[in-house]
Amino acid sequence: MSRIAQRVSSVEKDSHQISTFEVSKAFKLAAILLILACGLIHLIGAPEHYEEAPYIGVLFLANFIAALVAAVGLYKNRLWAGWGLGVLAAGGAAVIFLVSRLIGLPAYEEHVGMWFGDSLAEYLGIPSLIVEACFLAVAVVVVVTRFRQVGLRGDEQGRR
Repeated sequence: MSRIAQRVSSVEKDSHQISTFEVSKAFKLAAILLILACGLIHLIGAPEHYEEAPYIGVLFLANFIAALVAAVGLYKNRLWAGWGLGVLAAGGAAVIFLVSRLIGLPAYEEHVGMWFGDSLAEYLGIPSLIVEACFLAVAVVVVVTRFRQVGLRGDEQGRR
């Protein structure tokens, strides 16, 4: 095989390794369950939040859809459709929740400082934050472990 053909083959393999992201079954299952829990919590809260501030309700529904897509991506070992979208959905929800309670959001200022609400949808804020933080922790462990493995393999190949 010529050097050019070997290089093309190597690039194709590297591209496949980057787009897919296989992890242990335990981490994969934990991530799928956590991101689904995040999405379901937001689906439960969407109608009530839509009544208060429609854009918040729409964002809750978007979080649910993103969580479903991320769960499928995680199941299929997709880096961006699984882990990337999951981090965006969980991390974005956590950041927006904190901003809504610390600074306030447009048409939603009355929730500043209200960490525990007075309805089911608002009681789910802290549990949602916990689920999101757990997903993000799993994602960090998986990504760091994966890149260390790839880095070690790359170092070994570079020494040959």
